[in-house]
Amino acid sequence: MSQKALSLSLLLALTILPQATARTPPRPLYRDYYGTVFTTQPRLLSTPERTYRFGVTNPTPQDMAHWGGTFTLPKGTRRFTAWIYADAGLKAPLEITFRAEDRNGSVLDSVVVQPGETQPVDLQTRGARALFFVTDLRIGHGTATRIIVGEPRFE
Repeated sequence: MSQKALSLSLLLALTILPQATARTPPRPLYRDYYGTVFTTQPRLLSTPERTYRFGVTNPTPQDMAHWGGTFTLPKGTRRFTAWIYADAGLKAPLEITFRAEDRNGSVLDSVVVQPGETQPVDLQTRGARALFFVTDLRIGHGTATRIIVGEPRFE
């Protein structure tokens, strides 16, 4: 499946989940850990440089909190790519940590994002079935108006 097709299938799967039956409830492809949503709303996915078509963000400002979520990886996924944006109002860099499976899983990668910057993420999933990501907003960070994981892709 092409990268464009996989991104589109992720978008459709996350925004138009299949109907649940009594025997097989749908398996969500994204779960919030704290303060995030998966969305296609341009007003929530806009940065000074660009607007993402879909992604994960905080719909309300946050401070003194964990921020993150979990993607359930499609079968056969070997690689994850996305763009991480941290709003310019933050007072310190954010370190977003990506772990295999859940919050206790092995660290696959960490990305440091300066306030007002966007950084690419490109990591090998190493056979994981889920990808957990998190950052901590601490006293020195101030309030995060917007953190974005833009256009996540699975290959």
